[in-house]
Amino acid sequence: MSELRDQLTTLEAEYEKLLAAQHERDAQPTVSEPKEDTDASSALHSAYVQLAQLKSALTKENAELKRLEAEYATVEKHVAQFAAAQDKAVAAVLQVQEDKRTNPMLVINPLTLEQCNAIASAAYEEVVALRESKSCFTTGVNMFGWRDRHKVQPDKLSFCLEKTFYGRSLEEVAQGTWQVLSQPKSLMNVYPRDIKSHFHVMQRLDEKTVIYYHTLEREGSEVRARAFILAMLVDFGPDQCMVLYKNLDPKVYLRQEGELLVRDPRGRKKVEPQKEEIWMNSFIWGFFERVGEQGEHCRDDFGGVIQGTELATAGWWCLEILQIAMRIEAEVIGPQALLVQ
Repeated sequence: MSELRDQLTTLEAEYEKLLAAQHERDAQPTVSEPKEDTDASSALHSAYVQLAQLKSALTKENAELKRLEAEYATVEKHVAQFAAAQDKAVAAVLQVQEDKRTNPMLVINPLTLEQCNAIASAAYEEVVALRESKSCFTTGVNMFGWRDRHKVQPDKLSFCLEKTFYGRSLEEVAQGTWQVLSQPKSLMNVYPRDIKSHFHVMQRLDEKTVIYYHTLEREGSEVRARAFILAMLVDFGPDQCMVLYKNLDPKVYLRQEGELLVRDPRGRKKVEPQKEEIWMNSFIWGFFERVGEQGEHCRDDFGGVIQGTELATAGWWCLEILQIAMRIEAEVIGPQALLVQ
């Protein structure tokens, strides 16, 4: 069998030489012969040689194309394997990040209900002072019934939005707002879609008091903003109440934070990409009052002070805060309420 292959190779080589020689002869100038000396046999022979040469060239080209196709298929396979490995690695990193968000490894110094009430009492005095402050200015624009006052500084936003909900009771508006703010899922929905917000319940002391671990991130950003938030519904008698949303001092509330190294079942260590973590400072309230001759309406004073960060600047909050108020309103009253203002 080996001899036959060798003979075939030798014959193919000789055939190629003969074709090449014939091609050279055809390319050489010849002495003109009388037209009558050219017969049909010579024409057929010349055509046959040309076809044989063309066949040989096409055969070589076909072999080269098959080689390139096989080479391309191999490269394509390697690229697909590499992309799959990269996708798997990215998915693993994202899962580590999501696990850290949903199950933060935090050890806290728990607050008592008495301590939370003391924080709320001090916050109420700040609310009164900020509501009476003349430092904020208004654009004079009424947006869907909301009137605004705000003051934007390079690193801080102070704001106050006010709206009267006609025909809506204090209980309906205040309790509805509290239902939104007291549940992590509904609270996440009031934030804009271009920012990833998460709330993890650290303590739920009673039906009117909850403490969150809150994080904010953006796609592609190397910064993670976070805070411990005390959310409370505080009653001030039959005609007034306040929903409080205030950050806690992490130096006091946080005792210990878990490591970034997580052991997987196969014994290898997965390390979450390092992000710059910054603590947010925010103090927001919703102050609700019964108004109208029969107390049939509810006035909502939605205000606060938010420190800007690299992730969310004071200017960004200034643009977003009205939309947040309207998202809460849509959850409490319904989206149709915005259309009839």
